[in-house]
Amino acid sequence: MMAQLVFLPFVVAMLISLAVTLLTITVYRGLGLIDKSTKQDHPKHIHIKPVPRGGGIPILVAMIFATLMFVKMDSQLAGILLGGMILMIAGVIDDLLDISPYIRLVLGLLAAMIVVMSGTLITFVSNPFGSGVLQFDAKLVGDMLTVLWIMWGMNFVV
Repeated sequence: MMAQLVFLPFVVAMLISLAVTLLTITVYRGLGLIDKSTKQDHPKHIHIKPVPRGGGIPILVAMIFATLMFVKMDSQLAGILLGGMILMIAGVIDDLLDISPYIRLVLGLLAAMIVVMSGTLITFVSNPFGSGVLQFDAKLVGDMLTVLWIMWGMNFVV
């Protein structure tokens, strides 16, 4: 019984994501918001055939609904969800207007800073040079490391 409950949040998020993905594809195709790699010469357009944009919408909607169904809200979770909403809104604006990558980078930095200001931060890491852990007693070091880690995670996919 317990094993079945562990998979329930995953199944809920997957079903929501599938439904919202189909809706997003339909809406974006209807509005003509697709990547046409053959017609646009830009490094971010990597698809061989036209593909609807808006991929962040189903991810965030599924994450928000599944999280709110199974996790108790606190300030850290609120910060994470708010940061995610900023990123999704930035993505939709980019889909519509092709905004500058620098603006997207600044919005990503804002989202990461909101997550950190809500109380989520890295306080230690495994020691890459030996055994044990590296403890970050100075809050500023932990804050900066967390922002850098979040920014890296958002931008490591080319």
